[in-house]
Amino acid sequence: MEHGFQKCIKNYIHGPDSGTICSSNEDCTKEYTNQKSNGIPTGQCVEFNSSVKTCEVFAWCPIEGTSNASKLAILESAENFTVFIKNNIGFIDFNYTKRNILPDMNETYLKQCIFNRKTDPYCPIFRLGHIVQEAGRISQKWPIRGGVIAIQINWECDLDWLFHKCVPEYSFRRLDEKNDKKTLFPGLNFRFARYYKQDGVEERTLFKVYGIRFDVMVTGKAGRFDLIKLITYIGSTLAYFGVTIIVVDLLITNYVHPSYYTRKIYETVEYRTEVRTSYQCWMRDVSNREGQDCESSP
Repeated sequence: MEHGFQKCIKNYIHGPDSGTICSSNEDCTKEYTNQKSNGIPTGQCVEFNSSVKTCEVFAWCPIEGTSNASKLAILESAENFTVFIKNNIGFIDFNYTKRNILPDMNETYLKQCIFNRKTDPYCPIFRLGHIVQEAGRISQKWPIRGGVIAIQINWECDLDWLFHKCVPEYSFRRLDEKNDKKTLFPGLNFRFARYYKQDGVEERTLFKVYGIRFDVMVTGKAGRFDLIKLITYIGSTLAYFGVTIIVVDLLITNYVHPSYYTRKIYETVEYRTEVRTSYQCWMRDVSNREGQDCESSP
């Protein structure tokens, strides 16, 4: 926490930056934006000390300090705090809705239950210390510097009436860098200010606070048996195999030993035809054998 008031100050409390050193007002651009500056330039060149001049800025004085956070682990006292998470989901295609407060949970149960992965995995009330432990707490400085933790709620729903099941599964993981040595600013912190006037002068109190941020992430999928889709799938699969056979046959016939493949799939059969001729004769006169007429038919 820092207390300050607004006034014109020199650019930097420890010394001017090389880009802000000036000799006259012409060297200072009014209202020029500079990321290294601590305020809005006034366009005036003022003395920093007896030998150096710097561009003046309009800012809060004193500027924010660089002291580290208090070593008092205030967050440890919040380990036994609990959080009640309410989650409603819906699958539009199936016209189905559900919430994480299950039908068999009543008011009496919710007043006494605490989430436990083994004994009570569906209770929507979580102890903060337990969340941090499951998220993989490595650094012992987390109660001082804070962090970011994801609370993941996953729904795997089977909506068939015979095997119906749709319950949430909770998991926790840390989102910020676990190793303090791999990041410049570990943990989580943010700033906010309270503004007021005292003796006619506008003042503010700047707070830099450390804490734990919980991000709730919800994912899920659902399925239900559909006879029409099953028949369509089987039909398309069979059609696919039919087309596959034709394509493979064309490839082998035209590109992979066509003569050999043709001899294997086609067999030459010799066809022989036997013709028999029969004669029918009618005798004109059995007793007179002088002449006879004969007709032949195949």
